[in-house]
Amino acid sequence: MTAAAIVLVQTYVDSNNRTESVLVLARDVPWNQRITDTDLTVANATPDPHVHMIAATQRNDVIGRVAAHSLTAGSLLTAEQLTDHAIPGPGQLLVGLLVKPGQLPARGLRPEDHVQIVSGAQPTVGSTTVGDHPAVQATVVDVGPPNASDGITVDVVVDIELGAALTSMAATGPVLVSLVGPQK
Repeated sequence: MTAAAIVLVQTYVDSNNRTESVLVLARDVPWNQRITDTDLTVANATPDPHVHMIAATQRNDVIGRVAAHSLTAGSLLTAEQLTDHAIPGPGQLLVGLLVKPGQLPARGLRPEDHVQIVSGAQPTVGSTTVGDHPAVQATVVDVGPPNASDGITVDVVVDIELGAALTSMAATGPVLVSLVGPQK
């Protein structure tokens, strides 16, 4: 009876200590970047049905896919963190906006920030509006370094239907970029 209990306990312990080789990030991978072989390493992890880890044997399937969010070195790689489409994807437009201090939040902007863009053009004499451009919702893709006149280029992605309004707004004068809080 004691021997049977020991075998049962050992079987239970072995099943709970089983590990699998899974993919882990060897270095940080920015949002919207394609995964390369050097971005990946292998670790052993205990399987969990709530975590969709990617087996090390699927390494070749992961290479070339795109980071759907900024990924941190040392973290397990999951299928939900990857996408097949880089930005801009189907039905999207990537637009570069030149902004100066005072036209964006003081804390700056980061990739994946959700923003609202409005025209910063001065109203014409006798007018009470700032033009007919609506506010445009966008997502920041990248922020360039300051140029010689302290302006920076902010790359944003918008739905293609809003692209014409945004490029027209940017062409007619400065734009104001505001950070949008999380959705409820």
